[in-house]
Amino acid sequence: MDLDFPFSEAFGRASTRNEMILSAETVYNRLMNLSSEPDILSYSVFQILLLQDDGTEDKVKRRSLRNLFRPDGSENLPLLSFVQTCDSVYKKLRYLRASVGNSSVIDQVLESIVNTVFYFVLGLIVLSMLNLNPWPLLVSMSTLLVTASFAVGPSCAKAIEGILLIVGRRPFDIGDRIVITDSPGAKVPAMGMSWFVEDITLFSTTLRFASSNEIATVSNGSIASARVTNCARSKNATVHILLQFHISCHEGNAVEEFRKGVEKFVQ
Repeated sequence: MDLDFPFSEAFGRASTRNEMILSAETVYNRLMNLSSEPDILSYSVFQILLLQDDGTEDKVKRRSLRNLFRPDGSENLPLLSFVQTCDSVYKKLRYLRASVGNSSVIDQVLESIVNTVFYFVLGLIVLSMLNLNPWPLLVSMSTLLVTASFAVGPSCAKAIEGILLIVGRRPFDIGDRIVITDSPGAKVPAMGMSWFVEDITLFSTTLRFASSNEIATVSNGSIASARVTNCARSKNATVHILLQFHISCHEGNAVEEFRKGVEKFVQ
């Protein structure tokens, strides 16, 4: 992945967020030359992206493009909306790069652990082949290991449980929005208590509170026994939103018009 031009050289430099915003403004000004409106970019400029080889429009791509840019009621796309759309895609791209890099670091640590165990077993086999019995030494060390296990046993168990959570279950990735509740049988989690995953290691996870941007670091062992709701992976989740209207809104067709507007927005 090109770090300086992640969107292509035609878009411009985007190695940082400020560079991406400047490049997005430049692209918007270039697209203005194709717009039918003199002061604002018409959404019809993007219609050329929907054409297939046979000249028909791709309906799936049309819906995805509209959900991405969100033109206004006049089918226009202001500069702010265009830059915000590019910024949202840029954030997802950065999170993807961070997630891939983080996975590589975790894999390297796991490889080191496996290599340590392998070379230890290999050393025992080599000593046995040389007629050097390593077991008396291991038995003498076992007394120390048993004594230490009483002191660090619970901590080691928690650490191993956290490692298995990250390596085996992988309930979240960097950039995911999650909700952590104490017990698996808890009621539906509140989105107001959600966190964004900033960093993941084998032993701890760094989270950012969605409401206040506070940063917290928690051990993976403490998350292992909790219920983790991953909003990023819950694409078809059913969400209930309570809306309260003034009694005057029930006059006429105000509520019905509001319902139709919400349905149109969702579609």
